[in-house]
Amino acid sequence: MDAPPVIHKGDRVMIEVKGKGLLVQAVGMAKSAGRAGDTIPVLNQTSGREILGMVMTAGVVEVPF
Repeated sequence: MDAPPVIHKGDRVMIEVKGKGLLVQAVGMAKSAGRAGDTIPVLNQTSGREILGMVMTAGVVEVPF
């Protein structure tokens, strides 16, 4: 059986970008539902740009650097 989504469309999420010794966070809104490991579109509420990120846990999406 598939695991239920940990993020749902419209959820407020934390967008994280990680690099060597660097962590940048921004608030976003999920544009679709996703389970851990899924790639979903997220709207960065600061910039207004839509980006793709991987669902890490409930409320956290990581964007590759």
